[in-house]
Formats: sequence, structure tokens, C-alpha cells
Amino acid sequence: MANNPIQPTPVITLTHNAQQHFERVLATQPNAVAIRVGVKLSGCSGKSYVLLPADTRLPCEAAVVSGPLQIWVDPAQLPALQGLEIDCIQDGLNQRIVFNNPNAKGTCGCGESFTD
Repeated sequence: MANNPIQPTPVITLTHNAQQHFERVLATQPNAVAIRVGVKLSGCSGKSYVLLPADTRLPCEAAVVSGPLQIWVDPAQLPALQGLEIDCIQDGLNQRIVFNNPNAKGTCGCGESFTD
């Protein structure tokens, strides 16, 4: 019988569509090599997500790899982001980022802010 250790839940995962979206974003930013993901106090539910192209990893940031795309996160924000799935949905001519966060106890109507 093989010993199958329990694999930890990835901190952040990207769907295939989100991965392609962020690869296109990074291709337009000459020095960017990763996406910085975080949360800030704002939005109608208390916290909103921050997604920024990044060129230099801050000394305090943890590198979370999702396929070939690097994601950098401040470790202090990991509890709010643990298990987050980021998706990119095409709706007609519009495209939007969708956050599926298992830590969210509530979200606003547009899904861009949450409470944990």
C-alpha cells in the first residue's frame, strides 16, 4: 500500500482562463514578471482584492506559483487568501475577474469585496 501524504491546499489557484488573461497582461508590461495579489480595506463589504503586475518581489512577499505564472503575496494577507481561486469570465464583449474565496463570509453584489 502506497503512502499518500495529504497535499496542502494551494494558497491561490488560477483557472486556465485566468492564467491566460494574466499572461496577456504581463506581456503588455515590459518589466513585469508576476502578479501581486492582496487585499485592502475598502469596498462595500470591508475588503477588496488587489491585482497588480509586479517587477520586483518585496523581501516580505511569499511566492506562490500557479503553473508558469508567479503570484506574489504578503504573508500577513495569506489567511484571507488561503484557498482563493481566481477565474476570468468572458461575457459577450465583456471580461471580468471572479474571486472564489472559501474564507469569505459575505460578499457584495458585484463580488469585488468581501468580509472574512
